Amino acid sequence: MHAVYMHQDLDLGYYRWDHLAELPLGSFAVLTVRARLDELVTQAEREGNPLWAEAWRQTRTVLAPVFGDEKFTPPWSTLDVGSDHVEAAGALAVSLYLLARERSVAPADITVQDLDELADSAPGAGRLRTHEQIRTRLVALGHALDDADDPVAVRWRALDYVHEEPAYGDLDDSSLRAGHAGENGLRHVLAPFYRERIRF
Repeated sequence: MHAVYMHQDLDLGYYRWDHLAELPLGSFAVLTVRARLDELVTQAEREGNPLWAEAWRQTRTVLAPVFGDEKFTPPWSTLDVGSDHVEAAGALAVSLYLLARERSVAPADITVQDLDELADSAPGAGRLRTHEQIRTRLVALGHALDDADDPVAVRWRALDYVHEEPAYGDLDDSSLRAGHAGENGLRHVLAPFYRERIRF
């Protein structure tokens, strides 16, 4: 059973929620978000890009205390909070890397205000959406987004897709994510519910 804080997104026209707690009703082997973040940091360190590894270490530092004990749900569950949090961690790592590289600073020097500015992109008046900005700015830094050997490009490619909007009236779809995975992942980390808990 899961407790959630639910709210309606009037701009997007559907409900979203932040996960509060889980009460397991059965026993099963699970992977925690903290364990997955540790794996991703180790992977980034092996990939040989020091700034990328540093971005992942900073991501683990700020997210593990908040999301670390969350678990990936078994395959039959309709709500996988662990996957949501790891997707958000990927978006944060890419964003920290991007901003640190553009500004020639350490990822730890990027502030929540810097991330807010990146995530605040809205369409209209010639502005690109957040995910379009990230894609464009990564390319400007020399990342070929189809390069299978570039760890930053590989991670962004994994986030650069759109969750289809749920079909209205289908209750099984009520727990599905909708919208761009990378953009929503960054907004997930910056959501008001987590603002007091995540320390940059």
